[in-house]
Amino acid sequence: MIQEIVGTRIHFESFVAGLQPRSHSLNSADKRAFYYLVVQQEGHSVIRCDEQSHTLQSASVAVISLNSSAKLDIRGGSQLWLIGFDEALRSMIIGNEVDGPKIKQLLQQPSLLSLSANELERTFIPLIQLFESEIKEDKKRSLVILSSLLRVLLLQSHRVLQDHSSVTSESNDEILVQQFQQLIEVCFKQRVPLTYYCEQMNLTYDRLHDVCRRALGKTPKELLSERTLMDAIYRLKKLPDSIQTISNDLGFSDSSQFSHFFKKKVGCSPKQYRQQQKESHQLSTASKLADFSDWP
Repeated sequence: MIQEIVGTRIHFESFVAGLQPRSHSLNSADKRAFYYLVVQQEGHSVIRCDEQSHTLQSASVAVISLNSSAKLDIRGGSQLWLIGFDEALRSMIIGNEVDGPKIKQLLQQPSLLSLSANELERTFIPLIQLFESEIKEDKKRSLVILSSLLRVLLLQSHRVLQDHSSVTSESNDEILVQQFQQLIEVCFKQRVPLTYYCEQMNLTYDRLHDVCRRALGKTPKELLSERTLMDAIYRLKKLPDSIQTISNDLGFSDSSQFSHFFKKKVGCSPKQYRQQQKESHQLSTASKLADFSDWP
């Protein structure tokens, strides 16, 4: 359900949890320069724009400006709300009040906030519900009320961003590791260098390395390799794809590079691993059939 207020100035959509993944267009040819607030309560979604991706997990909020077409990819089981507003409404929201510069600062670059479930339900969900109720007042809804609620939502986002920047080192490590793992989920198939992750997170490699070692006892390279290996093993066990196809899908330059990576981690080649899994499955099936034939 999308509602448009005063032409194309405000867009609102509520996504309830569903079984199937969905893809939603954020900007079309006639709707440029929009700002979006995405509140994700459950699940996983990705905003894709200009070869960049912004990943939202459960209990997270994103504030992002878009000047070109973008997509919101939503996994099954996700529940979230999407509010978009144009440049004219942005000026109204910022206004001349003392808090205006905080909102302006927030909207200058993409912001992704990770919260606890309790924090999200306590601070954002009630405001979103009020916004949705006002949207549904088809004949009486007020642009002033909607703008005011958006202002509060953005100020709350800025407050959370400031709070997270001053949390303890241990808590900050957890947030950074979560952001790194979210980026891995989006980018691991592209096999981009670790410097790319550092640039996206505005961290030095030494800082990212220390954070991962403290929080998980593993290096960034090990975490990235683990995610790639997990996908490779699943495909070799469950899918009929050729090894060349799996190698291509995981971003390796050729199947030899993929085989070298896999053998180093597992101890055998992808072909040998697949054959071992096939033989193990056949033995298990034969054992079950034998048991059944012995049944009186």
